[in-house]
Amino acid sequence: MPDAHVKGLALSSFIALICSKDSATTAAISSLYFMEQMYKVFFDQKQIFIVEDSPSSLSSDARKYIFQNKEMLAIILDRFINSGVDNQLFIESGSPSDVLISLKELFEYRVAAGGLVRDEKGRVLLIFRKGKWDLPKGHMDPGETAEQTAVRETIEETGVENPSITKYIGDTWHFYYLKNRLVLKQSLWYEMTADSSSALNPQVEEDISETKWADPLDLPHLYKNTYLSIAELLTSYFSETK
Repeated sequence: MPDAHVKGLALSSFIALICSKDSATTAAISSLYFMEQMYKVFFDQKQIFIVEDSPSSLSSDARKYIFQNKEMLAIILDRFINSGVDNQLFIESGSPSDVLISLKELFEYRVAAGGLVRDEKGRVLLIFRKGKWDLPKGHMDPGETAEQTAVRETIEETGVENPSITKYIGDTWHFYYLKNRLVLKQSLWYEMTADSSSALNPQVEEDISETKWADPLDLPHLYKNTYLSIAELLTSYFSETK
């Protein structure tokens, strides 16, 4: 499985998107971009940064926890997720990967795969699900590779024909509730190409009401109505794509 290493995004537009107007927050997030290893886990509009060293200055809606053990980690996460004030949690550890392993042991862990699909005009294929713009993805079936899952889910959710993987582009992590249980999901993302001449067909049984090809220049206008993880994935992708 691809490494879960996460690189920061040195993009002022995305900093402005995810940070409050508090200058301390902007400084804190900006300083993370130069760290060697960091994992970021999302929960709705909240962000959990798993880092080796926390920024020296944090905003009023950010908290820091020095990792000790799984039991205390579970308590800290419960408080953070249910807090109506805190939006950022920095978990500090000499080995961020150990914290991620602890999260996998504490919560149900699921793996999904999806596609960032571009057509012959360079447009991106988007879906509109449950009131948010998103990228097609889904859980892996038994015996599938991540690549097979990404292609299958992209076809099922959008109706696009013959998407072809060109490369792996990264992963995202997020928590969500399923039947009152907190689930940790890792989503593996692949760049794909496809022909836009065929008609799109949103998978309504998966609560997808619309699919469309979007010009990359229009994406920033959609970020206010998407998930932070998706906005970051797209921003990172286009910052590296010429």
